[in-house]
Amino acid sequence: MRLSNVQVKDVLNQMDTQVIPADHPAVQQLERTFGDHTFFLGKEGLHVVERGEKETTEDDYAYAVKVATWSDEQRTSLQPQPAELLKRVDIGPESADPGNPDAPEESVEEAMAHRVIK
Repeated sequence: MRLSNVQVKDVLNQMDTQVIPADHPAVQQLERTFGDHTFFLGKEGLHVVERGEKETTEDDYAYAVKVATWSDEQRTSLQPQPAELLKRVDIGPESADPGNPDAPEESVEEAMAHRVIK
């Protein structure tokens, strides 16, 4: 799933990762391989965030999912792998997801405050 800037900030505060900006040259290839997501790089590899299945109407779980692992010690190449749940992350309610008409607007300042891959 693609995350809002606020949700990206939430993930970065909970995980030791960096976000890959949507305009990064690698994103187009990543999207062809893994789908339309916000991508994060960490020590373990490439991660995305997905909502969990709701067991009750109050559940708004999201999970960091590893979709690729580093194929070399220098961390220059990724190898796709079966999706692996890493941890639960709090990205707020589903109503705040991009594309939801109830989602709040975000400022440019919020977008610029993230740790990003250059």
